[in-house]
Amino acid sequence: MRTLVASCAGAALGLATGWAAWIAAGGPTVLTSKAAPLVAELGALQAPRLDSVVPIVGADEAPPRPLFQLTTGPNAVHEPALRLDGLTVTRKRRAALLSIDGRPAEWLSRGEIRDGVTLTDLSPTGAVLDTLVGTHVLKLGDAYPAPGQASAPLAPTAPVGGHP
Repeated sequence: MRTLVASCAGAALGLATGWAAWIAAGGPTVLTSKAAPLVAELGALQAPRLDSVVPIVGADEAPPRPLFQLTTGPNAVHEPALRLDGLTVTRKRRAALLSIDGRPAEWLSRGEIRDGVTLTDLSPTGAVLDTLVGTHVLKLGDAYPAPGQASAPLAPTAPVGGHP
């Protein structure tokens, strides 16, 4: 109990000493005199007007893209056939030699978009490609869809158990 009383007394004495030192040093007038120029500068600042904001170039030209793409049915998106024929990874250039839909292969730099296919990343052994339907990782010489694989998703089948 004595330590609790001594602790409270010490805290009160410390607060009283700090308050007395603050008053002796000038108290609130010191703070006001130092802050006055800053307050005057803050009052002179104005928020930017919305008409002075520079718009993002090309933002209004980009067509809106739905969150989910249709992959089956009459208005389904076309998933391109992809084949990775070559890679170059140097200090100055990162590119992939890519064939899209069976056309002759062309070089795509990292971040470049061609026919709905974006080259998002490269390694010395493969590339990561982003299409409207999803992301595909192709190794050098790989194709998507793989030869013999259907290019469109399979039609839904009846569930197992006999229910239509």
